[in-house]
This record gives sequence, structure tokens and C-alpha cells, in this order.
Amino acid sequence: MISSNAGNDPDASRVATLRELLATGKPVKMRKAIGELVLIPDDGTALALAARSESEAEVSSETLLRLWPRAADPDGFCAALLAPALVREGRTSIRLRRMTSPRWPRSPGSRTSASTAARASRT
Repeated sequence: MISSNAGNDPDASRVATLRELLATGKPVKMRKAIGELVLIPDDGTALALAARSESEAEVSSETLLRLWPRAADPDGFCAALLAPALVREGRTSIRLRRMTSPRWPRSPGSRTSASTAARASRT
């Protein structure tokens, strides 16, 4: 017998809870919800929901830069949230902190760097 967990998906229920926080229209609660939505590894629903509310929540590009290394989908995060925020603020450059390159965001506590990963892939 094949069973479905679609109704019991903890990520889906978390997205629903965060959607309610976004609906409050209060920037502080909305920023908190966006920060949690970008961490959810789903089919893109959470990231799309965060992107729709990002400008209304007044999330700064600096805040988004801090969230980027932890995002479940770093590329999607940049396209949907970070790039529009940079354009909105008129920023033409960013300073990467605790990252080896834009393609290799390091999570806190991670000791892997781009050069280490490159050496490992050659062996």
C-alpha cells in the first residue's frame, strides 16, 4: 500500500504558519517570516512567498547578504530576493563576508573552502 505524506509535510505546515505572519503586514514579523522561509528546502513555494513580501517588509540588502549562506537555494535566493533589493537600494557592489566566492557560500562552522573543494574533486 502506498501512502501519501502531502498532508503531513512539516515544511508545508511551516510555510502556512509563516504565510499568516506575512499577512499581519507588520514589517518586524514579516522580516522574521522571510528569514525562516528562505531556509525551507521545498519546491520553491517558500522562496516565492518570501520574494513576494520582501519589499513590503523592508528587508535591507545587508540583512539579505547575511541570510544568503544559509538559504536552502542560494541561487534562487539571489535571483528572487537579493538582486531586487540591491537594485531597489541602488547598490552596484557588495562585500562578501565569510565566503570564499559567490558560488561557494560558507555556512557558520564550515571549514570547507572553494580551493579545498576543488582539490577534493581532482582526487
